[in-house]
Amino acid sequence: DQITFVKRSGAFEKLEPLCSVFGPTEAVHCLSRVGLSRLSQSLTNTPVIFKNVFSWLSQRQQTLLAEIQTTQTLVELPVFPSGAGLFALSEVALPGNFDDPLGIAHLVDLSILGEHRDFLVKLGIKSMDFPAYATQILPTTLSDDVLSNEQRRAAVLLLAKRLGEIKDDLSARAVLVRSPLIECLDRKFRLPQECYFDTAAVRECLGEDINIAARPNIQEGAIRDLYDWLGVATEPRLDDVLSKISEVAAKPYSAG
Repeated sequence: DQITFVKRSGAFEKLEPLCSVFGPTEAVHCLSRVGLSRLSQSLTNTPVIFKNVFSWLSQRQQTLLAEIQTTQTLVELPVFPSGAGLFALSEVALPGNFDDPLGIAHLVDLSILGEHRDFLVKLGIKSMDFPAYATQILPTTLSDDVLSNEQRRAAVLLLAKRLGEIKDDLSARAVLVRSPLIECLDRKFRLPQECYFDTAAVRECLGEDINIAARPNIQEGAIRDLYDWLGVATEPRLDDVLSKISEVAAKPYSAG
């Protein structure tokens, strides 16, 4: 946008009553007219622009926040920088009390906006603590099947190490049991309700054609606790027993 400004002093002072004031509403309107491609290019080449823009808006936050429609427009614009690019406010989060080993959470870039945490909170940014990460971000990524086996192992290890933070949360468990977190002997990852620990009772009753959870190389006790919490079984499940009986009954007997 090409905007002409006049000074508030000298020969221009007499023109001030004739000119509109450039405030947060006008600034947000200008931002809304800049395409994502151009904004992304600015983030790559001159990220200080975003620092300056948010400094300017933060200094005028009282006026901005009083304008509900302007604030709503701002938070919906892809102008909030993260390590993965620019996003709307609802798509980024403030870093919480954990490290994201997978790099899948869009955490706001504090090297650019770190001075304006309070302002971002007032705008409505969410804080990505571990429970939120484990129940909102991780399951979606696991279900999309875009992670390598090493990344999945890292996710399982993270969950195992911090299980105490979500262990009493039934809603967290309900979300995670629908995620393919259990690595089996064939190195495929499956849902917990499809898997068993390697026990004599399981093998004797169900045979070899079952999904046995592989023993992890590290943190075996912690990961076993996680698997147990998620529902990996040590005893044959009734449905699997009935299925095995039906399978055996359907086989023809040979004369002997």
